[in-house]
Amino acid sequence: MGAADRLRLPIGAAGPYERAEEEVRRTGLDVLAGQWEFLEDGEWYRCVILAAAAGEVRVRPADHRYPHHRYALTLERPTPETLRPQR
Repeated sequence: MGAADRLRLPIGAAGPYERAEEEVRRTGLDVLAGQWEFLEDGEWYRCVILAAAAGEVRVRPADHRYPHHRYALTLERPTPETLRPQR
């Protein structure tokens, strides 16, 4: 499976460190490097992931339609319903 195919996979629930480490070793960090979308107030906005940790992801909005002037925001416990690879 290529990097482009992996980017279409939804993120999963938080899991143990060992499973996360195994996934990164298997697929590489490029799965996080692509364009993503986050949901806010019923609207999807393009973003890039700045940092990911257990339970939270820090993103930088990269969408001219995003109405707030924030450099970055933290998404607490994101799921495929709130953070997804860009479609």
